[in-house]
Amino acid sequence: MALRVVEAQRADELMADRSAAAGMWTTMQRLHRTGVKHAQESVREMYEAVLHYRCYQPAVVPGLLQTAEYTRAGLESVHELLGITIDDVADAVAERVDRQRVLRRPDKRFVFVVEEQVLHHRVCDRDAHLEQLAHLTAVMRWPAISLNIVPLEAERRLRWPSEGFVLLQGPFGTKVTVELVSGYLQITNPSEIALYRQEFDGLLGRTVTGERARRIIRAAAERLG
Repeated sequence: MALRVVEAQRADELMADRSAAAGMWTTMQRLHRTGVKHAQESVREMYEAVLHYRCYQPAVVPGLLQTAEYTRAGLESVHELLGITIDDVADAVAERVDRQRVLRRPDKRFVFVVEEQVLHHRVCDRDAHLEQLAHLTAVMRWPAISLNIVPLEAERRLRWPSEGFVLLQGPFGTKVTVELVSGYLQITNPSEIALYRQEFDGLLGRTVTGERARRIIRAAAERLG
């Protein structure tokens, strides 16, 4: 009888784990089933509520720091990859850019950790890329923003590049979001969040900021000629 009780408890735990996992994952097809604009609108409430925002990005400029043209290039790639037929990229770009008003809010704090190679990844044309680099230099002066760059020559022992992720804290609690090619992951398990917080702090410790970061951005712009 005791064995049956234990087996039943394990079965219940397994079902609970499966249910939690299902709630964490949203496919890109589902997220964009009504277009890219709706996908951008669906996260506005979260961005309005967040108080402490920490973002690590090894591949592209973080969304909140993107210019309109850089954003357009990214959303057009999503359009093409998923075969979306709704022509709403312009509206989605406007929504994303308008969302950036939260960066001016004095009650919020935004900390970005960006790998240096992000500054060189050409996802848009030359002029748009130069505009994006100039924008990064400008936002570094905004009070709520801390922009930190991991230099190419940084010591990486015990802290390799990982997947991009965002750690958010606010009235909704604490969670981590991870955007993958095929879907969008939301993590709320405290032990998993602790790992991402540890990873973020470790990466932050490899960064430069201020004038040293601005020199790296300027060098990336000069490389374009």
